[in-house]
Amino acid sequence: MKFGYISQYMDYVEKRQKGKLVLFGAGRQCKMLISQFFAHDDIFAVWDNNQAKWGKMMMGIPVSAPVLNVPPEEIVAVITLDDELAISSIEEQLKSLGIINVYTKAILYLRNDIENHDADFTPKFHEMNTFPLISGNLNKITEVRSLLADEKSRIVYDAVVHKTKYNLMDYTDICDDVYEHYFSDGIFIYSENEVFVDCGTFLGEDTIRLARIIGKEKIKRAYCFEPDTANYIRCIRNLSAFFGETETEETNEYHKSEKFTVYKSGLYEINENLGFISYGTHNSVFTHLRNIAGRSTVSAVRLDDVINDGDDKVTLIKMDIEGAEVPALKGAERIIKTHKPKLAICIYHMVEDLWEIPLYIHSLVPEYKLYIRHHTTRFWDSVVYAAI
Repeated sequence: MKFGYISQYMDYVEKRQKGKLVLFGAGRQCKMLISQFFAHDDIFAVWDNNQAKWGKMMMGIPVSAPVLNVPPEEIVAVITLDDELAISSIEEQLKSLGIINVYTKAILYLRNDIENHDADFTPKFHEMNTFPLISGNLNKITEVRSLLADEKSRIVYDAVVHKTKYNLMDYTDICDDVYEHYFSDGIFIYSENEVFVDCGTFLGEDTIRLARIIGKEKIKRAYCFEPDTANYIRCIRNLSAFFGETETEETNEYHKSEKFTVYKSGLYEINENLGFISYGTHNSVFTHLRNIAGRSTVSAVRLDDVINDGDDKVTLIKMDIEGAEVPALKGAERIIKTHKPKLAICIYHMVEDLWEIPLYIHSLVPEYKLYIRHHTTRFWDSVVYAAI
């Protein structure tokens, strides 16, 4: 059901797909809206009734009188003013010109402004990208939905797809276990000898949290991958303190102790040095995944080439690797097919991940039961879980 501002915002997004954006009111609010919401968007015109502003520029866009030079049904007008009487008057004025797609600026604040564009300013989670991309992949989305193992997963998945399609900000209605994801909601049954692969280890907190949940004694070994140098060092320090490890083996590529090994590498479908931006945070990323130029490179490895069949049998894989999940899963194809580990894989870094990751997991092990959960109040931390 559509109602209130949500209904108006959704209608605005739909009309914008083929419409021409006009901002009405060339004042201070207009400048703020362009900066916040439309800095990289195509703005067809800025209109104002004040003749003194005609011919002047607003953020590089000429201000003009509200004169139609295209069919009125093509116009999508956003009124930038706050004054209610002025808004009503402008709505009537636009209606007299035959313009029916008219919206107030209030609807814009429902929009998710995080990662709207890539570093080269191409749309990413922008509604002008997510709406047509999701609309064009409904068959795959329907297939994923049919594979989900419980009603909660279907409810959460439907909501995530909907919110992504319209680039909505608020996920509070489906948020579950804030910051306690990967091991929650009773999806997984743990063994006495868990072999955990922590992809995107950051500071080691997920490995430590798993050990606290099931007990240190049930962690046979953790294979941890963290390519960011600052995070790698802190991760080793945290895991060593938690597990109380003293005897270690160290090289330039890894730090190994009895319970865990931390690799200074990212995971991918090939063994190669890839461009990398190190932020010293959880956002460090391969440059090609964000269209970022960078001089540094890091080692990227295939999980299948790190853990051999004669080594540990992997029981659980978690991936939160900033958009490299699909190629990393391809690099772990043998392990997933033969070991059939429990999986907790993020599906929110790329729009296509919402369907490509669940479908790929299903193609590797059709008997997996798939679950979807969302773990924050904003758009990040949607996770697909897989278990036999």
